[in-house]
Amino acid sequence: MDTGGQTAGNIIKLTGLKRGDCYNKIYDLVARSLVVESKKNKKLYFELASPDAIENYIEKQIENLSSTQKEIKSILPNIISSYNLSYHKPGVKFFEGEEAIEKLTRDALDAKSEILSFVDIEAVTKYARDINKKFVTARRRLHKQKRIVVADTVANRQYFTKAADDLTLVRFIEGKLENFNINMQIYDNKISYITVLKNHTIGFIIEDEYITKMQRQIFEYVWSTGKSD
Repeated sequence: MDTGGQTAGNIIKLTGLKRGDCYNKIYDLVARSLVVESKKNKKLYFELASPDAIENYIEKQIENLSSTQKEIKSILPNIISSYNLSYHKPGVKFFEGEEAIEKLTRDALDAKSEILSFVDIEAVTKYARDINKKFVTARRRLHKQKRIVVADTVANRQYFTKAADDLTLVRFIEGKLENFNINMQIYDNKISYITVLKNHTIGFIIEDEYITKMQRQIFEYVWSTGKSD
């Protein structure tokens, strides 16, 4: 538009838009502060806003899109999970490195149900002591109940002399168990596995009602055969 603006009639001629469509678009731009409306000699004129106003509008839209993207990303896992469960498709998420432990422990902290776990304590204390300590502290703060099954060894019994409490119940099972370097957690409709080894840490979460139900029943059977002291 020329300096001083144009009347709606001139804009209609220049753009070839229908009268109603043209007015709608003009006032949409006015509402967005991209076009300035003025009155001269009883006629309405429209002209582009200053470049600064246009730049501010673009930056504001970018901020809004970024905020919307973050909101969608935050709820997307729940949407995917609900979709997968509705269509009986197990949802699987895979992680590597320290991120694996952090992501899986953080996910477990959101559990609405009790957490059930098979744990290789030696691997945890050797390769993930600090992260596990943070997880335990956060879990206790959130009052998340957890039941753990471990091998009946002197080292494990010594460890849980201090680690067990009202929110952390432990059963020791007999029999020879090799160091499997895996932590397994069952909660809600999820099962998480973390392989804990030096320079080789991977983890994944399976979300499926039926798989979790089976694993929970296996856990309960093993729990029933274990010793609490």
